[in-house]
Amino acid sequence: MNWLKSAALCAGLALWPLAAVAAAPVPVPELSAADQADVARVENYLDSIRTMKGHFLQSSEGDVYAEGAFYIDRPGRMRVQYDPPTDFFLVAAGSTLSFYDGRLKKSSYVPIELTPAYFLIRPKVGLGDAVVATHIERGDASLRITVYEREHPDRGRMLLTFSDRPLELKKWKMIDKSGNETDISIVNTEYNVKLDPSLFRFVDPAPTSSRN
Repeated sequence: MNWLKSAALCAGLALWPLAAVAAAPVPVPELSAADQADVARVENYLDSIRTMKGHFLQSSEGDVYAEGAFYIDRPGRMRVQYDPPTDFFLVAAGSTLSFYDGRLKKSSYVPIELTPAYFLIRPKVGLGDAVVATHIERGDASLRITVYEREHPDRGRMLLTFSDRPLELKKWKMIDKSGNETDISIVNTEYNVKLDPSLFRFVDPAPTSSRN
């Protein structure tokens, strides 16, 4: 797997492409009463999750595929560990998301609020506030909601898919500003269980000269 494919995998799960320039304001969509009720249900459900762990299956254009484990401890902490042969992991803690690319033997650091990981671990999801729900689709036993950042719509969109009654997050799709799509499905998920605090400590394996 080359570096570009590794970068695409990481971008799909936790790194949102940064915009070069500010986009023009996007009108906030008007939602029906039924849409607003479903958005409120989703917001309450996501806000009720304190911890979460499971397995993810990730695919993107060009037949790029990977899987691994994820751990979330809200607010503010997350770990994503890819399975071999993808030598990649990332840790969100405090204000920073740290990630290691084993192919390059390089570690990098970005502000957590510039990534979609922040949507998953912020203290309050805030749909209708910093994050706008723009499209709701209903199936017989499913609910899908498309969201984007109110102040940065040019960073892309996230399509969240839930099983319904009861609600449970099943997958999300990242659509970047160029229209590239990455799908992430989650399985074997456990909620509100005790997680080892050491999961959220970034132990940097990169040589000092390769850190930035």
